[in-house]
Amino acid sequence: MISNKPATVAVQFFGLKFRGKKGMKSLKNTIALNVIKSSGAVHQTPQGFLSFPNEPMVLLGHAQSKPNPAFERDRAKARPLNLNVRPQVSLIHDIQAAAIAKDSDIPTLLRMCKLLAARISHQEFADWVDRELNGYPSVKGLPDYRVVRVDSYGSFIGTFARADKLQIPVSVLPKELQEQFRNAYMGSSISAYTALLSGDKPGSVQEPWPVALAVHNASKLTPDMQCVSAWKEIPIGAVVRLMDSVKTRVLGFAIDLERAAPDAGELPIGSQPPLSREKMTQIFNTNITGNVGNIANASSGFSQSTTTVEQGNWQTLQSHLLALGFSPGDIEGLKPDLERAVATGIPEDKTKIASTWIGRLAGKAASGAAGVGIEVAAAGVAKAIAAYFGIAGA
Repeated sequence: MISNKPATVAVQFFGLKFRGKKGMKSLKNTIALNVIKSSGAVHQTPQGFLSFPNEPMVLLGHAQSKPNPAFERDRAKARPLNLNVRPQVSLIHDIQAAAIAKDSDIPTLLRMCKLLAARISHQEFADWVDRELNGYPSVKGLPDYRVVRVDSYGSFIGTFARADKLQIPVSVLPKELQEQFRNAYMGSSISAYTALLSGDKPGSVQEPWPVALAVHNASKLTPDMQCVSAWKEIPIGAVVRLMDSVKTRVLGFAIDLERAAPDAGELPIGSQPPLSREKMTQIFNTNITGNVGNIANASSGFSQSTTTVEQGNWQTLQSHLLALGFSPGDIEGLKPDLERAVATGIPEDKTKIASTWIGRLAGKAASGAAGVGIEVAAAGVAKAIAAYFGIAGA
């Protein structure tokens, strides 16, 4: 497209001037020309000179000492070229942009992630995206950001009185049901929660109790009134936090993936993964599940990399916390607290100590003082302390 004849062309693009053969080559290399072609009409004269009448590129003319009447004649005869070439767009960059946009559509963001998962051939990421899009099949598989503490309320009717909204303590329920009704388990598809945030947002969302459970158990609260309905009340803020959590996880995954494999999002579907399985799993666990390394479900130990926390063994716990990124000063005082809880043998003491230290170390992570992410800290510390105490299911 650029003339190789002795006459020299000068081009101005966004205020930058390019002259001669070297200038044209520099222009090509700088803006790849496909960016210019994508935005509108490109004209070429019979002699090969370029003009961009609708663009911020201006053909200044020949850089010759004498005027050249042929130049104006050639430019007048310029013909349009059908060069509707779009610049290449990075899928990873699109995902990052959608994840940080204030009003981005979360289902659309997740569908882009589904495409990315197919291109990088990572099944765990694909499975997580599918569950977020379609809903979780069971409560057991719900991630922590989809479980929220709630209060329950009921509507009561009596012969001479009624109450449209009375709080119901879970203590009225059988013990085996109390924990289930302390929490709301938000397992529906992400689009179901997106719909709740459109238009005028309510202050809360209701999840109804089974009618028989409400009538039989909640009616114990009011001898003169019968409970006719009951429900969990989920603050709308919990739904907003769910959306933000998904976006934050996706953004972290896309950033770490681009850092390790910049062209991963442009691979053909079905190609070899851009990174080793171990590296992909590390990126996935760090950003999506919030777990670090290999988190075991058994109470006998918790491993991260080669560090295993053994029941009652302070050295293994200390080594694990230091491996997470905490400093010796961060965990100062933890050992005597743990030993005191073990000595009493009271489960409530263990729970209290564990909760206190999980909150304390997660707080250091949130402030950035510990050099470790808050979700990693909360999950890692909780599993490690539970393994130290020998709590089943830790």
